[in-house]
Amino acid sequence: MRASVLRRWWAASFQRKRPVRSAGRACIRAVAVGAAYDRRMTSEDAVPVSDLQAALGDLDVHDVLHGDAARILFASGNLSRVFGVRTRAGDDVVVKIRPDSARLDDVFAVQVALAGQGLPVPAPVRGPVRADGVAVSVERLVPGGATRGPGPGAARAFADVLHRLIRSAPPAGDHPGLHVDEPAWVAWGHGGASLWPARDDAGTPIDGPGPDDVDEAGAAARSVLRSLERPVVIGHGDFEDQNLRWNGDAIHAVHDWDSLIAQPECAIVGGAAAIWPAGVVAWCATPGEVAEFLGAYETVRGQAFDEDERRAAWAAALWQRAFNARKHAADGGGMQLDLFRRDADELRRHAGC
Repeated sequence: MRASVLRRWWAASFQRKRPVRSAGRACIRAVAVGAAYDRRMTSEDAVPVSDLQAALGDLDVHDVLHGDAARILFASGNLSRVFGVRTRAGDDVVVKIRPDSARLDDVFAVQVALAGQGLPVPAPVRGPVRADGVAVSVERLVPGGATRGPGPGAARAFADVLHRLIRSAPPAGDHPGLHVDEPAWVAWGHGGASLWPARDDAGTPIDGPGPDDVDEAGAAARSVLRSLERPVVIGHGDFEDQNLRWNGDAIHAVHDWDSLIAQPECAIVGGAAAIWPAGVVAWCATPGEVAEFLGAYETVRGQAFDEDERRAAWAAALWQRAFNARKHAADGGGMQLDLFRRDADELRRHAGC
């Protein structure tokens, strides 16, 4: 499965970062898996069960669910489809239909391991079922909860959840498939000849030169990250506000497990630091919020990153910000490019590049 196909799936699933104005701060309206989980269809806009069968193609609904579908609770996506389903047995589940990738078997196994430890992870019901280049999986529906956004104590709470997930994940060496088709926004180690991986959404390709300041920052960040020699661990590669749900200060659920990655801990944390408030009230973390998240993670970790690891964490944040800016630049400009240019000097200073 080509990485570009899977990245188009991510784009269709999440429709990332569509801006609206709110309270003087850049705001995002996104169609994310977590948001879809919260949705409930009314009688006027209900999706028929036949739509699920059509999306499954040659796979049979009964075979996928090990039972019959009574009602579709929600549906979202385009190239990828996500359906909330109530079965006739009364179970509420989520059916994910997306282009096949070797990574999905390891995603399923890690998700099973984490859910089995009582972590806030939707429990998988059935692993990837494949037909005609499509992979289908089923997990328990975890409704409810709310996004949290930045605010007093938020960085520490987000960092604590990420740390628990990383520490509880199985060894990365047991799941080599996570290196396949990495999400583009964290794919600084991709094997292509160009600086940038294929973009994760629809739009102008970014395989050629872009604005010098963006390309230079991306190349510098990549150099720092690729020179780092540290053990690889498993973590969440899209750890942003729109993918988490909270009950007050308590974490309720973490969604979007297809974005699992295997990278050095400091790189995973740096990538998360760049985006943890994003999805509802922010496009990204400010440099101050990046620093706050990194400091909070080191506190809950009980050990500070060493100098090279901290540089790499900032470089991971820089890479992600530069990647998003490069996409907006290819499309003629946009908020991600503007915010990157506002923050780039400080991000590069911390990354030592």
